[in-house]
Amino acid sequence: MAANIEKQQKFMVLRAEGKSFDAIAKRISVSKPTLLKWSKELKDKIEEIANTVQEQFIVEQKIKRTLRAQKISEELDDAYAALSKTDYTNMTKKDLIKIIDTLEQKLEKITGLGKEISQAEKQRIIDEHEKKWKAVPPAGSYY
Repeated sequence: MAANIEKQQKFMVLRAEGKSFDAIAKRISVSKPTLLKWSKELKDKIEEIANTVQEQFIVEQKIKRTLRAQKISEELDDAYAALSKTDYTNMTKKDLIKIIDTLEQKLEKITGLGKEISQAEKQRIIDEHEKKWKAVPPAGSYY
């Protein structure tokens, strides 16, 4: 009897995961007609397990999304820091702004946030650097 209960438990989990009756029959060595009977008897429990599996999947995806958003946010912070420190010898301002824009778009896609939070900061940095560039005399005017 205990072996039968154990097989029923395995059946419920496998069925909740979406496995076919044929695949389950082979895996737990129970006839397909018996599995069909169990399916009717244990329908509510199978649905409950399926819902739990689905909820667990959703939670895992939310965690992964949060971790990706944190990583993109960190990279965006690094790009802002590089923009404020750069002397533009190795990378153009346009290239850095393009990187920032790309990261903001990724962050916005994942979180629904990003542009509205960092747009003001991005504009402040751009304005700051434009002032510095205006203060530099044009090439050839040093003589």
